[in-house]
Amino acid sequence: MEAIVIAAIAITFYIAWNIGANDSANAMGTAVGAGLLSFHQATLTIAIFVMLG
Repeated sequence: MEAIVIAAIAITFYIAWNIGANDSANAMGTAVGAGLLSFHQATLTIAIFVMLG
């Protein structure tokens, strides 16, 4: 592969990872802040759903 294609793929994965991290924080931040879930429970829940897809 050309270097530009490899760089584009790497940048794409990096951006997707950052978007996913931001959205998961938004999804669980309210539940943790309200005391409905502990930080550990929220992290485990996010990890399960990330692995599912």
